This record gives sequence, C-alpha cells and structure tokens, in this order.
Amino acid sequence: MPTGDVPLLKRPFVHGVWDCWQVCADWYKREWGLEFEAFKRADGWWESTDNVSLRPKSVPIYWFSPRPGSADSFKNFPAFLYELSDGRLLYGTPQITETEPGIKIGFHNSQQTDLDMGTQLEPVSRSAREEIAECVAALFPSLDPTPYAAKKCIYTMSPDESFILGESTQLPGVFYVSACSGHGFKFATGLGEWLSWAVLGESLQHIAPAFSRARFDKTW
Repeated sequence: MPTGDVPLLKRPFVHGVWDCWQVCADWYKREWGLEFEAFKRADGWWESTDNVSLRPKSVPIYWFSPRPGSADSFKNFPAFLYELSDGRLLYGTPQITETEPGIKIGFHNSQQTDLDMGTQLEPVSRSAREEIAECVAALFPSLDPTPYAAKKCIYTMSPDESFILGESTQLPGVFYVSACSGHGFKFATGLGEWLSWAVLGESLQHIAPAFSRARFDKTW
C-alpha cells in the first residue's frame, strides 16, 4: 500500500489511498486546515448490485468562431437548449474565459457512445463534426459552421438520466451530488442552493425528493 504525501495534480490513482475522495480531502486540509476521516473504501464497490448503476458516456463538444464582423452580436449570447424537429437537443454556452474563445455547442442526447478510455483521447470523427456543422449553419448563420476545436466530454448517467443528491450514511454531514447526466453545468446554481440548505439542517429528502437515490429502491 503506497504511503506519503503526493501533489494534488498528476498524482497516481490508487483506490482507497490516492483516489477521488482523498484528493478532495487533501485539498481541504491544505487550503482550510480541515481534517476528514480516512474511511475504508472496499475494492469493487462500483460493481456491487446494491449500488446504483452509473453509465459513463463519451460525448463530443465543439467550439465555433463568429464570422468576420459578427463578434459583437455574441457578446450577450445566452446559454441555451434547442430541440430540433427530429428530437435532437443542442446546447450551447457563451465564451466564459479567454482560454476557450468562441461559442461552445454540442448535442445533449445525440452522438453519445459508451465510454472507452482506449479511444477517448482520439479526435472526434469527421462524420460527427459534419453533423454538428450542418445544424450550426442552419441555426446560427453568423457563426463559422466548421468547429475550430472539438474534444470528447464524459457524461455520467444515472439509470433515469437525472441527478442523485444525498447525505453519506458512512460520513454524516458529507453530502454528494453526482451522476449529473450532462445537466450539471446548467443546474449548478440550483444544486448548490439545495446543498446549502442541507448543510444548514434542511432535509434533502424534503427539499428534492425526486433526486433521492431511494427512488432506485436500493441501499447505499
């Protein structure tokens, strides 16, 4: 079993020692001086039939540049969802930082494939780029329909493709929001508000019963 201090970034992943829980605990210790219990995590818990089955999906996302002379029209560009006539949903967000210039657009419910880490870092296919370009050309004529950048994102899908909110039974006072099913960014403010109420003593089961993991009729 490995021991010792490791940096927060680029640390090797070792379940139960240097995993997702531990990197969060180490950050809070470094930044705020808070100590969290190093509870045991059984190997293979993610394969247990007692747990909710989460499905990681690979989903391409794209960035588009305004056509020459059109940049000003996108200064107040909103985050959006747009349903096409065939049921495909497009989502988009405006430029938020200089590191990701242009408009970010992708399909919410199309172009999803089961996650394969062996191919996740490979370029987005030409056919996928052409599909999104056709939609952008029709809806946003002031954008260059050829994406200047594309990469594959990961959605973590719950069985009903909705949120799971709750309080840990092993660590009372520790709350989780997971399996955002591709909705996390759009609903982050609302989820954060619910969690703040929970931290102040409100019951998540009362605040947001629709997102309780109890709806899957299993124990966690």
